[in-house]
Amino acid sequence: MGQLYPDLNKSTKLRDHSDELFCLIKHGSRAQEEGQKITMKMPAFEHLKEDELAKVMSYITNSFGKRDTAFTNADAAKALENCN
Repeated sequence: MGQLYPDLNKSTKLRDHSDELFCLIKHGSRAQEEGQKITMKMPAFEHLKEDELAKVMSYITNSFGKRDTAFTNADAAKALENCN
C-alpha cells in the first residue's frame, strides 16, 4: 500500500503548497499514471464547508508536517478561489 499513497511525512506539497491541498480535498483528483507509478483517484469532498476544510488541513498539517499550524475559514476561502 505504501506505493499507492504518498508519504505525508515527506510531502513537500503539504509543507509548501497547502493551497493546492485545499483544492484536492474539496474537488478530488483523477487517477494518473506517472512512469511506472500509478496514483489512485482521490475522491472529492464537495460537501465540506470552509470551516471543516480548515480543520481537516490543520489536523493533517499538525500530524504530518508543520507542528502548531492552524488554518482558518479565510485561509480555506482564499485557497478555494484559486482552484483550477
